[in-house]
Amino acid sequence: IQPVTPGALDKDDALASDSSGLKMYSNPVPGRGAYENWNRASAKNYVVIPLQLRYVNQGNSGPENVAEAVYLSELVLQQRVTDPETNDISEALRVHVSSYSSAAPTQKESRLISKKGGTTVTHGKLDLDGDGNPDTARPSASDKYGFSSNYTSLEEVEYGAGKQFAYTAEQFDDYGVSGRKYYNEEDVLTNESANVYSLIAKSREGKNGEDLVDANLTYDAASGTSKAIGSTVAGSTNFLNVDITIWVEGWQKFANDSGYSSIWSKGFIGSQFNIGFEFAVNAEADA
Repeated sequence: IQPVTPGALDKDDALASDSSGLKMYSNPVPGRGAYENWNRASAKNYVVIPLQLRYVNQGNSGPENVAEAVYLSELVLQQRVTDPETNDISEALRVHVSSYSSAAPTQKESRLISKKGGTTVTHGKLDLDGDGNPDTARPSASDKYGFSSNYTSLEEVEYGAGKQFAYTAEQFDDYGVSGRKYYNEEDVLTNESANVYSLIAKSREGKNGEDLVDANLTYDAASGTSKAIGSTVAGSTNFLNVDITIWVEGWQKFANDSGYSSIWSKGFIGSQFNIGFEFAVNAEADA
């Protein structure tokens, strides 16, 4: 795994894809700001875990698949401490959950989650050549050598575009929290303009030892929007498909010699991490 990015993504957006797979991008090409000019990440640079879920009711007439809302009851994103010389990369971890019924594979629900949630700017000026200044290029990317352009000076390159906004993997006793901060495209600490919401539903142990979801099952008091990532499917042939995509977000800002930046220090090379997650339903909440 290496740092990649899908670019701009809201908390309920699907990941873009084409015939070559997910549109993930790895190393930017110096002087070329647009993602289509970056190097495309390969499938070995991120992880996709395909799952099929069903909820089986063991009734008097035998087992029966029933429809139940499915929640994430836990998502642990943490450093795996194996080498004191490597840094904690867990804030750069991204978990994207895409769910859909096998009976309707084009009707998908999507969720983007990070450790702290909120905004990650996916554009900015970078110093890829390490000379201490933002990279520059000719104003026209299509005129690589400047044969036809009449320009007076090179321009600083704006790499990427947009921003990500994610749910947090933390559990809240209340609805979304305000007042959190993030680093903007100028690497300046900035107030979030929107609440950060948790997608994690609290769980408790049921009478048979299973995990059951407790209130609160919505993440936004105003809209009453459910935290459910999808629903299992009634019947004997269909499942809830859940694709979990995990990557290290290259635009995440960490401390380096010049402050905070998306250009990481070499101390992150070889960093390891742990990810743990649990699903739960609320079928016997009153039992």
